[in-house]
Amino acid sequence: MMGVQRLRNPICVRPSVAILALWFAAGAGGCGGAETGSTDSVEAVALVSAVPVREGTLRSEAFAYGYVAPRPGSETTVSVPFESHVVSVNTVAGAHVSTGTSLVTVEPSADARTQIRQAKSVFDAERVRNESARHRYDLGLATVDDLAGSQSALDQARQRWGQLTGWDSTRAVRAGSAGTVDSIAVVAGQLVPPGQMLIRIVRTGRRLVRLGVDPAVAERLSRGQSVEIESLDSNGRHGTVSGSLRDIGQKINAVTRLVEVTVDVDSESNLWLSERVRARLDLMHEPGLIVPRSAVLPDGDRHFLFTVVSGKARRHEVSVIAETDSEALVDGDIAAGDSVLFVGNYEVHDGTRIRIDTGSERSGTVSNSQPKSGAAE
Repeated sequence: MMGVQRLRNPICVRPSVAILALWFAAGAGGCGGAETGSTDSVEAVALVSAVPVREGTLRSEAFAYGYVAPRPGSETTVSVPFESHVVSVNTVAGAHVSTGTSLVTVEPSADARTQIRQAKSVFDAERVRNESARHRYDLGLATVDDLAGSQSALDQARQRWGQLTGWDSTRAVRAGSAGTVDSIAVVAGQLVPPGQMLIRIVRTGRRLVRLGVDPAVAERLSRGQSVEIESLDSNGRHGTVSGSLRDIGQKINAVTRLVEVTVDVDSESNLWLSERVRARLDLMHEPGLIVPRSAVLPDGDRHFLFTVVSGKARRHEVSVIAETDSEALVDGDIAAGDSVLFVGNYEVHDGTRIRIDTGSERSGTVSNSQPKSGAAE
């Protein structure tokens, strides 16, 4: 009877496909099923980009809307010192007028003509009294004071008479300076009291812009800073007009909840009165920590970012103070020089092992600050 023969030189027996799959899954290998021991699973490494946090002042911008208005002291009113009838109005609101342009034609009213006749009578009477005082003075019947009093009364009567005679000759009321007719307060045939405004004129080149801005924006503005003005009504006719911030209001409008600021514009801007405009305002912020805007990630109503510490991502809660299209001014438990992730940060979490793509720093915000010791390069 043949016994079981032991093989002198054992050979490797090819395992089945199923067994191979189990070996690979368990990290086993070798022939004859020899166990080589298991290994730890390989930890994923994220490829990211980082730049140093830098300290500095962030400049951002805001837009505000408003309209063109007369500058204080640039308005003049046209009137006559006697009651009159308006014969005709010779201009329209918005018209440009030159010095001496006829604006309104008027004539003295019946009451004004009565005053003229009365002034003529007073003048004639004072002239007779003065002649009598001189005759009595020559005869020694009047003193020097009597003569001086008579002469003073005559001078006053003459002045009044001359003034009212001027009324009678007044027909065309003319512009005293070049400008734009802002408003007209009368119509033809109207009876106008003495001194009432007939027309208001804004002198040429005397313009400013009134803007409504958010109170938070107003706090970041300073008098004298540059402002760029763009018309919303002229289809680019004026282009961009430069101006400087004149005044910042200290009161919030009860209706709009905005603060009014005024801007002086170039006298050659040719902006129209009441023209609607948009202004670009540069905002200055306190110095702080600046990071790329893409480094800041949202978490509900909060924000966070990742820095690199010992080759791993570390999460930090931050507050965004201000931002531009490319940068953000933040506050949190980070410091200037920390390496902050700005590319690939959506793919990591706190503690993720990372590898920094050193060539990508050129696409981020580069500063002279160096990473802190211990931060991954």
